[in-house]
Amino acid sequence: MKITITAHTAAENGDKESHCFNFLVENGGTEARTDSITLRTARVLVRELANHTGLDAMMRKIVATPEAEFDALVGARFEDR
Repeated sequence: MKITITAHTAAENGDKESHCFNFLVENGGTEARTDSITLRTARVLVRELANHTGLDAMMRKIVATPEAEFDALVGARFEDR
């Protein structure tokens, strides 16, 4: 599975936990899918996930990145190990 962050948007209300990241999931022979996740949800899932998939790696990177650098994550790719 390959995951690419395709966009970042800050919340209109200024809530720092509501930054939204859109991403594309490519999984071999299946059709690519798009989805999104907020910083708040990524924080919760990082605490709960034990596996090290590309999706897990993406969420860990989002959580570890300073807010001022969120836009630089667009285009970042993550793959299953």
